[in-house]
Amino acid sequence: MNKKENVTKVIIVILAILTILCFTCFIIVVVKPDLFEKNETNEIVEEDQYDYSLIKGGEILTYEDDEYTSMFGIDVSEFSDDIDWEKVKRAGVQFVYIRLGYRGKNLGNLFLDEQFENYYEGAKAVGLKVGVYFYSQATSQYEAAQEANFVLENIADKQIDFPIAYDLEIADDNSRVTRTTPLDKSNNALSFINVLNNHGYECLIYTNDYFSNYYYSMGELKDCDFWYAQYGVDKPSFKYNLKIWQYSQSYKIEGIDGNVDFNLMFIQKNDQY
Repeated sequence: MNKKENVTKVIIVILAILTILCFTCFIIVVVKPDLFEKNETNEIVEEDQYDYSLIKGGEILTYEDDEYTSMFGIDVSEFSDDIDWEKVKRAGVQFVYIRLGYRGKNLGNLFLDEQFENYYEGAKAVGLKVGVYFYSQATSQYEAAQEANFVLENIADKQIDFPIAYDLEIADDNSRVTRTTPLDKSNNALSFINVLNNHGYECLIYTNDYFSNYYYSMGELKDCDFWYAQYGVDKPSFKYNLKIWQYSQSYKIEGIDGNVDFNLMFIQKNDQY
């Protein structure tokens, strides 16, 4: 092999390496700009809203202070299969959040949860309080507003007792949401909330520690209420406006086969829930 061929080979190798580096940078900076960078989460609440030392119980928790009381509840979707609501209520459940629907992670179509109507009727029939949540995969404010209108269409003839929850999650690496920035995700959540607020409904955002640190721009959401998932701890560490603490996803309850999410709702004593 002559000198010219050696130089050509070296150039090809260098170009290949540069191409790989450029592609990697494109993925990190453009496609997933929030992949490795933790967002600043301005501490909105300097002190805990609640005196967590007052949390009582084992698997089923309660809370009580001069200003707040609590309710114990679960959340369900079609994956919970058949539910015996009488047994669920006798087990101590006071409220349930039901998944109303979801947007597909790839094509983005809107779907009603297959069990939504059955769960709503069953829970109401035994006197449980009911909230609903929507599993979002919105990539724009328009899509988030579309999701909110989908919720409105499906609760028009129903009594919803609690704020409607916006549940944005990353289904997997191929999820359409991965191409949105933290600011996009926050603005989409606000779009969903604004539509429902304009129709007289309160809202909250479902999140967890990782999502609030890496996927949301929390400064944009400082005035929102939250449903916060944090497991294996004695108290939640969330510093924003916490309304519901989802404290376990692995407990069992009479009336439902399989594991169930357990939730503690903090309620101001002058709220009319």
